[in-house]
Amino acid sequence: MKLKFFLFLFAFIFASYAYAFPEMVRMGYQNCISCHLSPSGGGVLTPYGRGMSSEVLSTWHYEGEEAIDHSGFSTPPWLLIGGDSRFIQNYINNLQATQTQWFPMQNQIEAAVQAGKLWLVGNLNFEGGPPGTPNYGSLNSERLYAMYNLTDEFYVRGGKYMIPFGINQPNHTAVIQQNLGFQVETESDNLEFGYIGEKFNVILTGDFGRPDNSQISQETGASLNLAYNLLESHKLGWSFFTGNSNSSTRFLNGPYAILGFWKRLVLLSQFDFQWLDNKNPLAGPEQQGFVTFNRLQYEVIKGLHPYILHQISYLNTGVIASRYDTYGGGFMFYPRPHFEFWAEWDKIRDMNVAPVYTDSAWLILHYYL
Repeated sequence: MKLKFFLFLFAFIFASYAYAFPEMVRMGYQNCISCHLSPSGGGVLTPYGRGMSSEVLSTWHYEGEEAIDHSGFSTPPWLLIGGDSRFIQNYINNLQATQTQWFPMQNQIEAAVQAGKLWLVGNLNFEGGPPGTPNYGSLNSERLYAMYNLTDEFYVRGGKYMIPFGINQPNHTAVIQQNLGFQVETESDNLEFGYIGEKFNVILTGDFGRPDNSQISQETGASLNLAYNLLESHKLGWSFFTGNSNSSTRFLNGPYAILGFWKRLVLLSQFDFQWLDNKNPLAGPEQQGFVTFNRLQYEVIKGLHPYILHQISYLNTGVIASRYDTYGGGFMFYPRPHFEFWAEWDKIRDMNVAPVYTDSAWLILHYYL
Protein backbone atom coordinates (compact mmCIF):
# COMPACT_ATOMS: atom_id res chain seq x y z
CA MET A 1 0.00 0.00 0.00
CA LYS A 2 2.86 2.39 0.79
CA LEU A 3 4.40 1.70 -2.62
CA LYS A 4 1.12 2.59 -4.33
CA PHE A 5 0.87 5.81 -2.34
CA PHE A 6 4.42 6.97 -3.10
CA LEU A 7 4.13 6.14 -6.81
CA PHE A 8 0.89 8.09 -6.96
CA LEU A 9 2.52 11.00 -5.10
CA PHE A 10 5.46 10.91 -7.54
CA ALA A 11 3.07 11.10 -10.47
CA PHE A 12 1.26 14.06 -8.92
CA ILE A 13 4.38 16.07 -8.18
CA PHE A 14 6.42 15.17 -11.24
CA ALA A 15 3.65 14.29 -13.61
CA SER A 16 3.06 17.17 -19.16
CA TYR A 17 1.18 17.59 -22.12
CA ALA A 18 -1.85 15.43 -22.84
CA TYR A 19 -0.12 12.71 -24.77
CA ALA A 20 -1.69 11.29 -27.91
CA PHE A 21 -0.48 8.38 -30.03
CA PRO A 22 -2.01 8.90 -33.51
CA GLU A 23 0.33 6.29 -35.00
CA MET A 24 -1.83 3.62 -33.34
CA VAL A 25 -4.06 3.89 -36.43
CA ARG A 26 -1.67 1.41 -38.07
CA MET A 27 -2.90 -1.23 -35.60
CA GLY A 28 -6.55 -0.60 -36.41
CA TYR A 29 -7.32 1.91 -33.62
CA GLN A 30 -8.73 4.60 -35.90
CA ASN A 31 -10.73 6.52 -33.29
CA CYS A 32 -9.00 8.19 -30.35
CA ILE A 33 -11.70 6.97 -27.95
CA SER A 34 -10.40 3.44 -28.50
CA CYS A 35 -7.82 4.29 -25.83
CA HIS A 36 -8.57 7.80 -24.52
CA LEU A 37 -11.59 9.32 -22.83
CA SER A 38 -11.25 12.51 -24.90
CA PRO A 39 -12.83 12.18 -28.38
CA SER A 40 -9.91 14.15 -29.87
CA GLY A 41 -7.24 12.06 -28.12
CA GLY A 42 -4.71 12.66 -25.40
CA GLY A 43 -5.37 12.88 -21.70
CA VAL A 44 -6.48 10.06 -19.44
CA LEU A 45 -6.44 6.52 -20.79
CA THR A 46 -9.36 4.14 -20.56
CA PRO A 47 -8.71 0.69 -19.03
CA TYR A 48 -8.57 -0.68 -22.59
CA GLY A 49 -6.03 1.98 -23.53
CA ARG A 50 -3.88 0.98 -20.57
CA GLY A 51 -3.93 -2.59 -21.77
CA MET A 52 -2.84 -1.50 -25.24
CA SER A 53 0.10 0.41 -23.76
CA SER A 54 1.44 -2.98 -22.65
CA GLU A 55 0.27 -5.34 -25.36
CA VAL A 56 0.82 -3.15 -28.43
CA LEU A 57 3.00 -0.15 -27.61
CA SER A 58 5.78 -1.39 -25.33
CA THR A 59 8.76 -3.63 -26.07
CA TRP A 60 8.59 -5.48 -22.74
CA HIS A 61 5.97 -5.74 -20.01
CA TYR A 62 4.83 -7.95 -17.16
CA GLU A 63 1.29 -8.69 -16.03
CA GLY A 64 -0.36 -5.62 -14.53
CA GLU A 65 2.54 -3.25 -15.30
CA GLU A 66 0.27 -0.87 -17.21
CA ALA A 67 -1.63 -0.02 -13.99
CA ILE A 68 -1.05 3.29 -12.21
CA ASP A 69 1.31 1.77 -9.64
CA HIS A 70 2.85 -0.83 -12.05
CA SER A 71 1.52 -3.75 -9.98
CA GLY A 72 -2.08 -4.29 -11.06
CA PHE A 73 -3.76 -1.65 -8.89
CA SER A 74 -6.81 -0.16 -10.63
CA THR A 75 -9.17 2.68 -9.84
CA PRO A 76 -12.95 2.13 -9.62
CA PRO A 77 -14.82 2.29 -12.97
CA TRP A 78 -16.09 5.81 -12.27
CA LEU A 79 -12.58 7.25 -11.82
CA LEU A 80 -9.76 7.56 -14.36
CA ILE A 81 -6.35 9.01 -13.50
CA GLY A 82 -3.60 10.02 -15.91
CA GLY A 83 -0.59 12.27 -16.09
CA ASP A 84 2.79 12.85 -17.68
CA SER A 85 6.26 13.98 -16.74
CA ARG A 86 8.74 15.06 -19.37
CA PHE A 87 12.32 16.26 -19.13
CA ILE A 88 14.31 17.50 -22.11
CA GLN A 89 17.95 17.81 -23.11
CA ASN A 90 18.29 20.09 -26.11
CA TYR A 91 21.11 21.21 -28.38
CA ILE A 92 21.11 24.26 -30.65
CA ASN A 93 23.90 25.26 -33.02
CA ASN A 94 23.08 28.34 -35.09
CA LEU A 95 24.72 31.54 -36.29
CA GLN A 96 24.30 33.21 -32.90
CA ALA A 97 25.47 30.51 -30.49
CA THR A 98 25.91 26.87 -29.57
CA GLN A 99 23.85 25.95 -26.56
CA THR A 100 22.73 22.91 -24.57
CA GLN A 101 20.12 22.83 -21.81
CA TRP A 102 18.49 20.27 -19.54
CA PHE A 103 15.24 21.18 -17.85
CA PRO A 104 11.82 19.81 -16.85
CA MET A 105 8.96 20.52 -19.19
CA GLN A 106 5.41 21.00 -17.92
CA ASN A 107 4.26 18.35 -15.45
CA GLN A 108 0.64 17.45 -14.94
CA ILE A 109 -1.83 15.04 -13.49
CA GLU A 110 -5.36 14.59 -14.80
CA ALA A 111 -8.47 12.94 -13.41
CA ALA A 112 -11.89 12.09 -14.82
CA VAL A 113 -14.94 11.32 -12.69
CA GLN A 114 -18.07 9.66 -14.08
CA ALA A 115 -21.67 10.16 -13.03
CA GLY A 116 -23.90 8.17 -15.34
CA LYS A 117 -23.37 9.49 -18.87
CA LEU A 118 -21.54 12.57 -17.58
CA TRP A 119 -17.75 12.83 -17.27
CA LEU A 120 -16.00 15.65 -15.40
CA VAL A 121 -12.36 16.05 -16.44
CA GLY A 122 -9.65 18.33 -15.09
CA ASN A 123 -5.90 18.57 -14.70
CA LEU A 124 -3.32 20.29 -12.50
CA ASN A 125 -0.11 21.42 -14.14
CA PHE A 126 3.20 22.56 -12.70
CA GLU A 127 4.79 25.10 -15.06
CA GLY A 128 8.16 23.98 -16.40
CA GLY A 129 10.63 25.28 -18.95
CA PRO A 130 14.22 26.54 -18.99
CA PRO A 131 15.53 28.73 -16.17
CA GLY A 132 13.91 32.15 -16.22
CA THR A 133 10.61 30.96 -17.69
CA PRO A 134 7.75 33.20 -16.50
CA ASN A 135 5.64 31.55 -13.79
CA TYR A 136 8.11 28.66 -13.51
CA GLY A 137 6.89 26.16 -10.92
CA SER A 138 3.46 27.76 -10.63
CA LEU A 139 0.31 25.66 -10.53
CA ASN A 140 -2.40 26.02 -13.17
CA SER A 141 -5.05 24.02 -15.00
CA GLU A 142 -4.93 23.59 -18.78
CA ARG A 143 -8.02 21.41 -19.12
CA LEU A 144 -11.29 21.53 -17.23
CA TYR A 145 -14.41 20.33 -18.98
CA ALA A 146 -17.61 18.32 -18.74
CA MET A 147 -18.63 15.78 -21.37
CA TYR A 148 -22.03 14.16 -21.71
CA ASN A 149 -22.44 11.05 -23.87
CA LEU A 150 -25.85 11.40 -25.49
CA THR A 151 -25.47 7.98 -27.14
CA ASP A 152 -22.56 5.66 -27.91
CA GLU A 153 -21.70 7.89 -30.89
CA PHE A 154 -22.97 11.40 -30.03
CA TYR A 155 -21.58 13.61 -27.27
CA VAL A 156 -21.53 17.22 -26.10
CA ARG A 157 -18.55 18.77 -24.33
CA GLY A 158 -18.02 22.16 -22.72
CA GLY A 159 -15.14 23.77 -20.86
CA LYS A 160 -11.46 24.60 -21.33
CA TYR A 161 -9.36 22.44 -23.66
CA MET A 162 -7.51 22.55 -26.97
CA ILE A 163 -9.66 22.90 -30.10
CA PRO A 164 -9.65 19.66 -32.16
CA PHE A 165 -7.82 20.62 -35.35
CA GLY A 166 -5.88 18.28 -37.62
CA ILE A 167 -3.56 15.65 -36.16
CA ASN A 168 -3.31 15.64 -32.37
CA GLN A 169 0.35 14.78 -31.79
CA PRO A 170 2.46 15.61 -28.73
CA ASN A 171 5.26 17.69 -30.30
CA HIS A 172 3.86 21.15 -29.55
CA THR A 173 6.73 22.79 -31.49
CA ALA A 174 5.55 21.26 -34.80
CA VAL A 175 4.52 23.97 -37.26
CA ILE A 176 0.94 22.65 -37.47
CA GLN A 177 0.57 23.59 -33.81
CA GLN A 178 3.14 26.21 -32.86
CA ASN A 179 2.76 28.34 -36.00
CA LEU A 180 -1.02 28.05 -36.21
CA GLY A 181 -1.63 28.96 -32.57
CA PHE A 182 -2.66 25.52 -31.29
CA GLN A 183 0.32 24.94 -29.02
CA VAL A 184 0.26 24.19 -25.30
CA GLU A 185 -1.23 26.93 -23.10
CA THR A 186 -3.51 28.27 -25.85
CA GLU A 187 -6.48 26.25 -24.59
CA SER A 188 -9.77 28.12 -24.85
CA ASP A 189 -13.29 27.92 -23.45
CA ASN A 190 -15.30 25.84 -25.91
CA LEU A 191 -18.66 24.23 -26.52
CA GLU A 192 -18.53 21.14 -28.74
CA PHE A 193 -20.88 18.69 -30.41
CA GLY A 194 -19.46 15.53 -31.89
CA TYR A 195 -20.22 12.26 -33.61
CA ILE A 196 -17.64 9.48 -33.38
CA GLY A 197 -18.80 6.61 -35.55
CA GLU A 198 -17.20 3.50 -36.92
CA LYS A 199 -16.47 5.19 -40.26
CA PHE A 200 -17.14 8.91 -39.83
CA ASN A 201 -16.11 11.49 -37.22
CA VAL A 202 -17.66 14.97 -37.10
CA ILE A 203 -16.65 17.47 -34.41
CA LEU A 204 -18.08 21.01 -34.37
CA THR A 205 -16.57 23.38 -31.79
CA GLY A 206 -17.43 26.92 -30.78
CA ASP A 207 -14.42 28.85 -29.43
CA PHE A 208 -15.20 31.57 -26.86
CA GLY A 209 -11.58 32.53 -26.16
CA ARG A 210 -10.44 33.04 -22.57
CA PRO A 211 -12.64 35.71 -20.99
CA ASP A 212 -11.22 34.70 -17.59
CA ASN A 213 -7.61 35.59 -18.53
CA SER A 214 -6.82 38.88 -20.29
CA GLN A 215 -3.15 37.87 -20.71
CA ILE A 216 -4.07 35.11 -23.18
CA SER A 217 -5.06 35.79 -26.79
CA GLN A 218 -8.77 36.47 -26.98
CA GLU A 219 -9.34 34.95 -30.42
CA THR A 220 -12.85 33.56 -30.74
CA GLY A 221 -14.33 31.51 -33.53
CA ALA A 222 -15.39 28.03 -34.54
CA SER A 223 -13.86 24.84 -35.92
CA LEU A 224 -15.09 21.82 -37.83
CA ASN A 225 -13.10 18.59 -37.91
CA LEU A 226 -14.23 15.87 -40.32
CA ALA A 227 -12.63 12.44 -40.61
CA TYR A 228 -13.22 9.18 -42.45
CA ASN A 229 -11.80 5.82 -41.39
CA LEU A 230 -10.63 4.09 -44.55
CA LEU A 231 -10.15 0.31 -44.64
CA GLU A 232 -8.75 -0.82 -41.27
CA SER A 233 -5.64 1.29 -40.76
CA HIS A 234 -6.09 4.67 -42.47
CA LYS A 235 -7.69 7.91 -41.34
CA LEU A 236 -8.40 10.81 -43.69
CA GLY A 237 -9.59 14.17 -42.42
CA TRP A 238 -10.20 17.82 -43.18
CA SER A 239 -10.20 20.64 -40.63
CA PHE A 240 -11.65 24.13 -40.76
CA PHE A 241 -11.22 27.05 -38.36
CA THR A 242 -12.33 30.66 -38.43
CA GLY A 243 -11.07 33.04 -35.77
CA ASN A 244 -11.45 36.68 -34.86
CA SER A 245 -9.35 38.79 -32.48
CA ASN A 246 -8.64 42.48 -31.85
CA SER A 247 -5.71 42.36 -34.27
CA SER A 248 -6.84 40.04 -37.07
CA THR A 249 -9.39 37.79 -38.68
CA ARG A 250 -8.25 34.48 -40.10
CA PHE A 251 -9.52 31.37 -41.82
CA LEU A 252 -7.74 27.99 -41.79
CA ASN A 253 -8.53 24.81 -43.63
CA GLY A 254 -6.70 21.77 -44.89
CA PRO A 255 -6.50 18.00 -45.13
CA TYR A 256 -4.68 15.54 -42.92
CA ALA A 257 -3.99 11.83 -43.13
CA ILE A 258 -2.74 9.06 -40.86
CA LEU A 259 -1.91 6.09 -43.07
CA GLY A 260 -0.85 2.75 -41.61
CA PHE A 261 0.83 0.13 -43.78
CA TRP A 262 1.58 -3.48 -42.78
CA LYS A 263 1.15 -2.59 -39.06
CA ARG A 264 4.73 -1.27 -38.99
CA LEU A 265 4.90 1.72 -41.33
CA VAL A 266 2.82 4.86 -40.73
CA LEU A 267 2.69 8.28 -42.39
CA LEU A 268 1.37 11.35 -40.57
CA SER A 269 0.70 14.19 -43.00
CA GLN A 270 -1.08 17.53 -42.71
CA PHE A 271 -1.39 20.60 -44.93
CA ASP A 272 -3.18 23.78 -43.88
CA PHE A 273 -3.85 27.00 -45.80
CA GLN A 274 -4.25 30.21 -43.82
CA TRP A 275 -5.81 33.49 -44.92
CA LEU A 276 -5.28 36.33 -42.45
CA ASP A 277 -6.57 39.90 -42.58
CA ASN A 278 -4.78 42.37 -40.32
CA LYS A 279 -7.10 44.91 -38.71
CA ASN A 280 -4.19 47.25 -38.01
CA PRO A 281 -3.11 48.92 -41.27
CA LEU A 282 0.43 49.28 -39.93
CA ALA A 283 0.72 45.47 -39.84
CA GLY A 284 0.52 45.30 -43.62
CA PRO A 285 -2.03 43.91 -46.07
CA GLU A 286 -3.80 40.58 -45.85
CA GLN A 287 -1.58 37.51 -45.73
CA GLN A 288 -1.98 34.16 -47.41
CA GLY A 289 0.19 31.16 -46.71
CA PHE A 290 0.42 27.57 -45.59
CA VAL A 291 2.05 25.05 -43.27
CA THR A 292 2.76 21.39 -43.91
CA PHE A 293 3.93 18.54 -41.68
CA ASN A 294 5.03 15.07 -42.79
CA ARG A 295 6.46 12.27 -40.62
CA LEU A 296 7.15 8.74 -41.86
CA GLN A 297 8.00 6.18 -39.20
CA TYR A 298 8.67 2.45 -39.12
CA GLU A 299 8.56 0.05 -36.19
CA VAL A 300 11.79 -1.95 -36.57
CA ILE A 301 11.08 -3.96 -33.42
CA LYS A 302 8.11 -3.71 -31.10
CA GLY A 303 8.28 -0.34 -29.33
CA LEU A 304 11.09 1.22 -31.42
CA HIS A 305 10.04 3.70 -34.12
CA PRO A 306 12.71 5.54 -36.13
CA TYR A 307 11.31 8.23 -38.44
CA ILE A 308 12.07 10.98 -40.92
CA LEU A 309 10.41 14.37 -40.79
CA HIS A 310 9.82 17.38 -43.05
CA GLN A 311 8.00 20.64 -42.24
CA ILE A 312 7.38 23.98 -43.95
CA SER A 313 5.77 27.10 -42.53
CA TYR A 314 5.18 29.88 -45.07
CA LEU A 315 2.31 31.92 -43.67
CA ASN A 316 2.88 34.97 -45.86
CA THR A 317 3.94 33.83 -49.31
CA GLY A 318 4.42 37.46 -50.34
CA VAL A 319 7.31 37.83 -47.88
CA ILE A 320 10.22 35.37 -48.17
CA ALA A 321 11.31 36.20 -44.59
CA SER A 322 8.19 34.38 -43.31
CA ARG A 323 9.39 31.02 -44.63
CA TYR A 324 10.59 28.45 -42.11
CA ASP A 325 11.39 24.85 -42.98
CA THR A 326 13.00 21.84 -41.34
CA TYR A 327 14.02 18.32 -42.21
CA GLY A 328 15.52 15.62 -40.05
CA GLY A 329 14.78 12.44 -38.21
CA GLY A 330 14.62 10.71 -34.89
CA PHE A 331 13.17 7.80 -32.98
CA MET A 332 10.55 7.03 -30.35
CA PHE A 333 11.24 4.12 -28.00
CA TYR A 334 8.68 2.65 -25.59
CA PRO A 335 10.68 0.10 -23.58
CA ARG A 336 8.00 -0.59 -20.96
CA PRO A 337 4.52 0.71 -20.08
CA HIS A 338 4.71 4.27 -18.68
CA PHE A 339 8.12 5.04 -20.22
CA GLU A 340 9.22 6.66 -23.46
CA PHE A 341 12.45 8.03 -24.91
CA TRP A 342 12.07 10.42 -27.83
CA ALA A 343 15.03 11.90 -29.73
CA GLU A 344 15.09 14.13 -32.81
CA TRP A 345 17.70 15.94 -34.90
CA ASP A 346 16.71 18.69 -37.35
CA LYS A 347 18.22 20.99 -39.92
CA ILE A 348 16.36 24.29 -39.62
CA ARG A 349 16.22 27.25 -41.99
CA ASP A 350 14.54 30.41 -40.75
CA MET A 351 14.54 32.93 -43.60
CA ASN A 352 13.79 35.72 -41.13
CA VAL A 353 17.27 35.10 -39.68
CA ALA A 354 19.41 33.81 -42.56
CA PRO A 355 19.02 31.64 -45.70
CA VAL A 356 21.14 28.83 -44.26
CA TYR A 357 20.35 25.64 -42.36
CA THR A 358 21.37 25.30 -38.72
CA ASP A 359 21.27 22.36 -36.30
CA SER A 360 18.85 21.53 -33.52
CA ALA A 361 18.48 18.31 -31.52
CA TRP A 362 16.72 17.14 -28.40
CA LEU A 363 16.11 14.10 -26.21
CA ILE A 364 12.93 13.79 -24.15
CA LEU A 365 12.48 11.45 -21.21
CA HIS A 366 8.77 10.82 -20.70
CA TYR A 367 6.87 9.08 -17.93
CA TYR A 368 3.12 8.72 -18.38
CA LEU A 369 0.44 7.30 -16.12
